[in-house]
Amino acid sequence: MDVRQATVDDAPEIKDIARASLQESYGFLDEDMIDRAIGTWYGKGKLEEMIEGDEVVILVTTKSDDVIGYAESEMVDRHRLLGEIRWLHVHPDHRDEGAGAALIDGIEENLVDRGAEVFRAVALERNEEGIDFFKDQGFVRVGVRSVEIDEDTYTEIEFESKRGGGIQEVEPGLESATTEDGETVFVDFDAGLHGSRSEFYPAYLDRGFDEPYGWFCSNCETFDVAMDSMDRMECNNCRNARSPTRWDAAYL
Repeated sequence: MDVRQATVDDAPEIKDIARASLQESYGFLDEDMIDRAIGTWYGKGKLEEMIEGDEVVILVTTKSDDVIGYAESEMVDRHRLLGEIRWLHVHPDHRDEGAGAALIDGIEENLVDRGAEVFRAVALERNEEGIDFFKDQGFVRVGVRSVEIDEDTYTEIEFESKRGGGIQEVEPGLESATTEDGETVFVDFDAGLHGSRSEFYPAYLDRGFDEPYGWFCSNCETFDVAMDSMDRMECNNCRNARSPTRWDAAYL
């Protein structure tokens, strides 16, 4: 089993793997919704642009020259340099063969060269296979957040790992801020989401993260952020935008 950088020629197989993996892992979502989501994330040449660009690292794992899995990751600056695993999928016919672990090793090797010491991933609470996988790879749970999928709310588990092993503790990047209405809120700078221009960070009414307030756009430093049911976000002030949620980082 080999891991290599993806090429534009791999794009059709990557999309097929994403579709098959999501259909296998998310039986509660209809195929039309999955197709629409993949079209939003990877359609109209977006995947090919990412493969040819420098910001996103897309790796594929192959078996007998056939692509059986892939991972998408990138560096993000959230008051520290993180290697963020945005998506990791292995075709259902090739799960439990070590492809996921090989992709994690490849991600670490690539992003360490870019300065990453800490890696972040997420998995839905109901995705026991993904949670067990990250734990086996040395990741530890560092937080939870809510995500909406098809108008239903689910709990998403956040994981982090240092190069060569799990971390024991993560210091929260919590800072207070004042909204346009003069209200004091608390912004979690360790739980950002990547936007087209800069990061979006969740804001809460309390330090315990129990009462969500909304999202903070770090590009223009405002809270005027709109979100739809698929977690597509856009800042109404500067048009910083984020594509719909990927639902889960690992399908193995």
